[in-house]
Amino acid sequence: MFEFNNLDLWNFQASVVDFVIIVFLFISLRVLKCLVANVSMGDEIAQKDNVAFGVSFAGGIGALAIMLTGASMGEYGQSLLNEGVSMLVFGLIGLGLITLGRLVQDKIVFRKVALLAQIKQGNLAAAFVDVGNVLAVGIVIRAAMVWVETEGWVAIPIILAAFVVSQLVLMVASMYRVSLFKTRATGENACMEKAFEDGNTALAVRYGGFLIGVALAITAASGVVVYDPDKLLMSVLGWAVVAVAFSVIFTLVVALARMAILPGINVVEEVDEQGNVGVAAIEAAIAIAIGLTLAALFA
Repeated sequence: MFEFNNLDLWNFQASVVDFVIIVFLFISLRVLKCLVANVSMGDEIAQKDNVAFGVSFAGGIGALAIMLTGASMGEYGQSLLNEGVSMLVFGLIGLGLITLGRLVQDKIVFRKVALLAQIKQGNLAAAFVDVGNVLAVGIVIRAAMVWVETEGWVAIPIILAAFVVSQLVLMVASMYRVSLFKTRATGENACMEKAFEDGNTALAVRYGGFLIGVALAITAASGVVVYDPDKLLMSVLGWAVVAVAFSVIFTLVVALARMAILPGINVVEEVDEQGNVGVAAIEAAIAIAIGLTLAALFA
């Protein structure tokens, strides 16, 4: 006699409802992406063969999928209608936050270059920057959804607060990378935005990997700070402080790991100046690996 991990008719029906809504959200992402970019998906991918647009859209799908794993966790609703509405609302909130995070990156972090416009023009470097950002946002939103143990609509403002905190941390991390780039380069080459605009894909790959690693490090705070519904403000503040601390630890460990794994290699020359995607991919993998390790150990 087979056992199916307590899967009964009710759980099966609720899972089907969630699955249908998830598919709807993926379709909604496609529509929203085209509206924000003011383009046609068919024209960009099939007619213009815009690889950058395809890569950017793929990153959005990945971010949405990651976020939805957090929205679908926990107990099912009291009815199929309740379950469907809950999944739809939290999914739409997550979709909106991913889109907002993309706009923050484009309009605030990198004000000197229009990333979304560059993607529309086929700039693959801008696409990889966008992918790193949206995946980071998706990871953090998922962590917030899992961390908040409160069922129902009470969780929404807490998730929004966690999103704001995480965006501030990611913005600081981005500014750190921009500042670090300026100290390494000279003259007109000392502008990371200009390097992205010029199509330095290697630099974008390394930057995206670093952001994803920071997001994974932030999730580690969820396992250290216990969510207390009776002390909401203290819980969120504690989560924010620990998230910042883990981000700093992550940055230091990544620097040490890079020197140990890539000894004798001038990463500045290889990535910043020569655009060596191989070295950049290794650096990105190191950052993601360190982030995953922190998340696994503490989350």
